[in-house]
Amino acid sequence: MNRRTGIFLAIAAIGLSAFTCCEEDGDNLRFIESESEIIETELPTEGELLKTITFNVRHLGTTGCAVYARTEKIENNFDVFVTYYQKVPADAMCTDNIILLNTPYEFTPKAVGEYTFHFKKYESYLEQKIMISE
Repeated sequence: MNRRTGIFLAIAAIGLSAFTCCEEDGDNLRFIESESEIIETELPTEGELLKTITFNVRHLGTTGCAVYARTEKIENNFDVFVTYYQKVPADAMCTDNIILLNTPYEFTPKAVGEYTFHFKKYESYLEQKIMISE
């Protein structure tokens, strides 16, 4: 085998492992969960009482293997605090690339009025409003 062929095979093997690093191996894969910074939403400006509103939330994954884990929501009258979490395989070799995750969010308003959403961005919040009518 000449030198170029060896280099090519080494690069191909590394590239292939980058695409398979995040596959689950049965129940043996452990995950590390952490907050995922919300950077943008498609929250509409208007909605109707008791009708579910579905919109996309864009949040960051801290490695190439990060995936959506869960959503934490706290409602306090017309204030809604939303935090997204990511999970990363604990022992996987993942790229250090920050990736954009796009995850749907559902909200069903229970009262008429203006709601303020507070989407968690690490130490601050992305605040957006929606007006709910009958």
